[in-house]
Amino acid sequence: MNRGLVDKVVNAVLYEGYILYPYRASSKKNQRERFTFGRVYPKAYSDAQAGAEPSAMQTECLVRNESRDALFEISLRFLQPSARDIGKLREPVNQLADDVSFEIVPELKVNDQLHQTWQEAIEREVSLPASSLNEASEREEAFRFPATRTLESIREREKIVGVILRRSEAIAGKIQLLRA
Repeated sequence: MNRGLVDKVVNAVLYEGYILYPYRASSKKNQRERFTFGRVYPKAYSDAQAGAEPSAMQTECLVRNESRDALFEISLRFLQPSARDIGKLREPVNQLADDVSFEIVPELKVNDQLHQTWQEAIEREVSLPASSLNEASEREEAFRFPATRTLESIREREKIVGVILRRSEAIAGKIQLLRA
């Protein structure tokens, strides 16, 4: 197997629904949710939507084992939504602090550069260790990525006049390997 070629196909599928032409926030198609293909939601939300939005995803693979020592590896890749908010400081400051006061704005133009509030994504990957096809037993691996919050300065000359606030919610799940 050529992992590099497989990754190219995986990336194409992974980013298919993330953002499509035209690549700008003002496009009508980008005014709603952007993660439209293969998304899963928390179970409580899925239940509240009468199951119209899925809370689980399943993949089935058929393997013909012609070798006693064949190995396989399971890897799960996905995009975790991350909000990128643009904040305009009420007063310019020299140094950024976590408690700096700002107002979220749709966009902020500083030094001829336009900063826009937008939704980004964090690539995630969870893998199970390689296993022998002959010895593979059912197993389950839980994963969790914590919530994040970061601030980045937007400077005009020596003063900080705005911030880029990136934040993501915690996400948890599990990979289950079941044998038929």
